Amino acid sequence: MIPFIHAELSAKRFGGVPEDYLDIHELMDSSKAAFPNNAHRVLTHNSWFVVTILPKVFGHQRTNSAGKKYNVKDVGEYHILEDFRMKFIPSVQDYLENLVVQPWMNNGMGSPNRCQLMFKNKEEIERYVAGGEEMFNNADQSITIIDITPNESKRTKFPPFSSDRNLVMD
Repeated sequence: MIPFIHAELSAKRFGGVPEDYLDIHELMDSSKAAFPNNAHRVLTHNSWFVVTILPKVFGHQRTNSAGKKYNVKDVGEYHILEDFRMKFIPSVQDYLENLVVQPWMNNGMGSPNRCQLMFKNKEEIERYVAGGEEMFNNADQSITIIDITPNESKRTKFPPFSSDRNLVMD
């Protein structure tokens, strides 16, 4: 469900107009920009986010355009319930209890998949990097990869992306 539809439902439930609630619902669904499928919900669609984060951002209570006070937590809880067919509000534990901890999650041992380079070996990376300082004249277009191999902790600067050498990015 898109944020505006959630906002319309909030206006029906708590009074006022959808715009009174839209910013809350946009934040709740903002994680879609980082991960565009329903797995994005792990970040914002849980009891911890509703109780801890939403009040820090929007305050505990607000007043809508009809002059009626409402609890921000209630808006967040209904958003989650609407997305989960009015059945439950997941906890962080519900999402993470089946997560398989990867080596990179353990204090940076290794790298996540999106940081794996499309080079065959370390020598190929070094040849690419050894192109000279002139390759790095625009710092805004360069990237830095940290911990490119599991057993080393170093920073390697790469020049701007080219059509034949790209990183795997999400």
